Amino acid sequence: MTEHLHCYIRVKSQLSQPWADWFGGLVVQNLPNDEALLVGDLPDYPALYGVVSRMRDLGIEIASVEVNGIVTQQAIAPG
Repeated sequence: MTEHLHCYIRVKSQLSQPWADWFGGLVVQNLPNDEALLVGDLPDYPALYGVVSRMRDLGIEIASVEVNGIVTQQAIAPG
């Protein structure tokens, strides 16, 4: 079984989808208020910290970070 954190990170600027590769594969959704929401699963809290640290290093202002529970997925054995 694997567990992931389901994360929502709101930033105070618009981002293009290629930024998703820089942020752990999170999906970028630009909002009409000149903000963007990055949504998706990260493997653990160190990965989340890494994403937040990279944003800080790039000068991207973070409005909020929300972890909405732990998603558990059971591995399927090859059959």
